[in-house]
Amino acid sequence: MKSIFREYGKTIAAVCVALVLFLLITAMLMISASRQESLEQGNFKQYQDGLFTRQLHTRKSPVITWLGGSGLTVGASVELAGYFRAEDAEGTEIPVTIHSVCDANGQSCENYFLVPGVYQVTVSATDRLGKTAKVLVDIPVGSAR
Repeated sequence: MKSIFREYGKTIAAVCVALVLFLLITAMLMISASRQESLEQGNFKQYQDGLFTRQLHTRKSPVITWLGGSGLTVGASVELAGYFRAEDAEGTEIPVTIHSVCDANGQSCENYFLVPGVYQVTVSATDRLGKTAKVLVDIPVGSAR
């Protein structure tokens, strides 16, 4: 018996280790499989979640466009959101949100376009899947002639 273990001991140990690893991996896979929901007919929640995530990450961000031309004039009383247009990846127009209007010094201002200069407007748009685009637009405001 000693001579068998001396001659084949390493091989026997390797086979035993391989067998234990095989049983361990099989048990872990079976436990993992029993935890997940089965894909019965009509149960596609996991598939739909994955599909939505893929669509969201591969989807292009909305495009926000300034429609005001070369700028505005001092004292112009405008609905600022009307000067922006946003489109989602399919070309459908979506609403824009004005977050802030800052003067040239970067200070937020409530009564804007009263002094000539360049105003910075932060605008965002979110499409139906939740993909958001946010832009900072410089709007030149010139004196009235």
